[in-house]
Amino acid sequence: MQSFIRIVEIWAPDAEGARLRLHSGAYGELSAFAGQSEAMSFGPGEGLPGLAWQSGMPIVMRNLVRSDFLRAGPAADAGLTAGIAMPIFQGPTLRAVLVFLCGNHGENDGAIEIWKDDELSGQSFIDGYYGSLRQFERQSRNIKFPAGRGLPGMVWKTQAPQIVDVANTNAFLRSQAALEAGISTGIGIPLNSNNNVNDIGFVVTFLSVRSTPIARSFEIWRVTEEGDALYFAAGVDEGSSRIEPKDCSRRLLPGEETAGQALQSGMPTLETRAPAHGEPANLTQLAIPVYYLDELRSVVCFRY
Repeated sequence: MQSFIRIVEIWAPDAEGARLRLHSGAYGELSAFAGQSEAMSFGPGEGLPGLAWQSGMPIVMRNLVRSDFLRAGPAADAGLTAGIAMPIFQGPTLRAVLVFLCGNHGENDGAIEIWKDDELSGQSFIDGYYGSLRQFERQSRNIKFPAGRGLPGMVWKTQAPQIVDVANTNAFLRSQAALEAGISTGIGIPLNSNNNVNDIGFVVTFLSVRSTPIARSFEIWRVTEEGDALYFAAGVDEGSSRIEPKDCSRRLLPGEETAGQALQSGMPTLETRAPAHGEPANLTQLAIPVYYLDELRSVVCFRY
């Protein structure tokens, strides 16, 4: 089983706040691309990370063979076809830019979407990458989600990450089209914008196909009222598409596991460990801190 996402990178401002430098990355077998990336930095508006920094919003590049993707040659050599950059803001302060680079496998690949409140009728489509899911993409571009309806609307209303099992819920308004496309799981993450002082700026949704999943599993951890720990809120394993119920007894302290490290540092965190007995490949864990304005409220974990 090959993941839809081939590479994850975390780019962070340097000490002067003038450029983004590679904080950490998970490259799998693409060591040549890793070496190219380690030598680079990005100013505002430069490359995919710099464009997300400058605009203050998630950016999708559906084609990496373009002049403003500064690693176009190495990306083509590595079989990378598209990317999305997510700026992580704590209030107006940029903590990091999270970059996902994807490869097209020539089959149903899954999707990554960006939604924004249009201040009229709900969450409207801004951009997205759908791989080979052309019919599902056409439908998605023309739909809007009122507060509380569909995955983007649920995230918008609660101002918190949400997971849905597409086959077993009526909360996913495109469920029939999604099932026909092979989509099994969706996770939505709210993102701050650097110029939005009253509400979340955007919703990013990751729609996972079982044959090429976004990740092997997803988890949502909430920050306790005291702010001193995380408690488990929801999770799904792509092997079973089972969403686990909220269990406040499962807790992580700051620095404990990948999610606890994100709570402690306020930064996205990546860890890759060697495969255990019976596992086919390295296991990478990504923890994404989710802020509401300047308050860290949740941590979302991907394992792939």
